[in-house]
Amino acid sequence: MRRRVPFLIAMTLWIGAGAAVWGVAYVVNGVTQAGAEVVVVVDPTAGAVLPSSVRLVGTELFAWDSTVLEQVLARGDVAVIGLCAGFGAVLLYQLMLSILDGEPFRQGNSARIAGLAGAVAVAGIVGSALPGLAAAMVLDRLGLTPILRPGGNLSWWPGLVALALLGVAQTFRWSSMSATR
Repeated sequence: MRRRVPFLIAMTLWIGAGAAVWGVAYVVNGVTQAGAEVVVVVDPTAGAVLPSSVRLVGTELFAWDSTVLEQVLARGDVAVIGLCAGFGAVLLYQLMLSILDGEPFRQGNSARIAGLAGAVAVAGIVGSALPGLAAAMVLDRLGLTPILRPGGNLSWWPGLVALALLGVAQTFRWSSMSATR
């Protein structure tokens, strides 16, 4: 039986909660910025002539008269990653407590690890797609789709990490099943 929760285990919840609150607050702040400037990532085309209502600095396009949806999508990756971090922190906290209790293969731990895999996949795949959607909307609204493309990148790393976590979850499931026999 655990006597006290070590500091780092307790900090897992605080950091996760902070990430979730920050992510949502950042998007809510974006909603209040509708009509103002929105920043999206684009793949610039050499020699593209842009209207004076936009600025292109490197790969960042600054455009005025943004919509609420453009602001939400442009900042949505932060919210998705923050919420997934908060969800993952709760799962990791519960997993670490069972390990602290000397029961790493406690029933439910395999589901917690699978939940972590889901959080990684959602944060990495959905989170990274949202800014590209925002860029596509802004470019369409400004009529710039013939000369610019939405930027951003979808990485395959979150999928690999999620698959590895699912493998660990399955191992925990098999170990917990053999421990109960």
